[in-house]
Amino acid sequence: MISPDGQWWWDGQHWNPTRGVRLSPEIPIHRRLRLKYSRDVEPQEIRARFGALLTAAGFVLTLPAMGAGTIFSMAIATRQAPLWPTIGQGIVIFAVVLGFLGSWPLIGLLFGFGLRDGLRWVLLSLLLSGLVPGVSLGALTLAASENRAEDFATLELALAWLWALPALGLVALRATHTGRPLPRLAAFAGMFGSGWREKLPGLQTEWGEVAWRSTAGYVIRVPGADFWLPPELMGVGGPIKVMYDLRAGRVETVQVVDAAGPQPSVDSSAPFWSR
Repeated sequence: MISPDGQWWWDGQHWNPTRGVRLSPEIPIHRRLRLKYSRDVEPQEIRARFGALLTAAGFVLTLPAMGAGTIFSMAIATRQAPLWPTIGQGIVIFAVVLGFLGSWPLIGLLFGFGLRDGLRWVLLSLLLSGLVPGVSLGALTLAASENRAEDFATLELALAWLWALPALGLVALRATHTGRPLPRLAAFAGMFGSGWREKLPGLQTEWGEVAWRSTAGYVIRVPGADFWLPPELMGVGGPIKVMYDLRAGRVETVQVVDAAGPQPSVDSSAPFWSR
């Protein structure tokens, strides 16, 4: 394990300074590797692209649930059905349709971004699909109804819960600072371009380590990203020195700590957070 400042590494028993250790000759990689950017480096355009695709899928697949909610809501609003048990039946059918059709992209958002960050995307997807019944039926009402104002108000009040509940959820997450904010509109505009790469650091050499990532297996963990482990490094452990380029997504060379080299333990000057 490497310390946050890159000055110390843990050999299983002691913290050792990285300065002065003997390194193996450079292992050439010189190619692009699949990678996952860290939270502090990841461009908003990447989050916008991934989130927009899953949110669009969630939008489409949650529309049937919104349609079911519309039918029961309008039945109650127009007094064609009693409040109870119609509202109970409507909630059950809404939940069943939402779970059967719309749950997969929504679960994908939670797994892709994590529970705290993914919840914002889930609520955004439900907000967008919840607006569709009110907007489409509202336009038809204004165009065809004789008593436009009253019918329009009745319609919108009956269907407001479809979008108001997700909107309140987004407001609550923002007020409590839960999860990362959604990307800016400019990030959505540039998410399919390549200009965002210019914001990333270029060629650099840093200390890293081979670590296990539950969704990817073994990776090269360096400041700014996790690179999928190439075959050349299979079986390598401990601290490594990596030359890599986040802008190009490449790993150039890797040096492994020589186990036979000097690796003195300096417990008296070990990092304060390890004592």
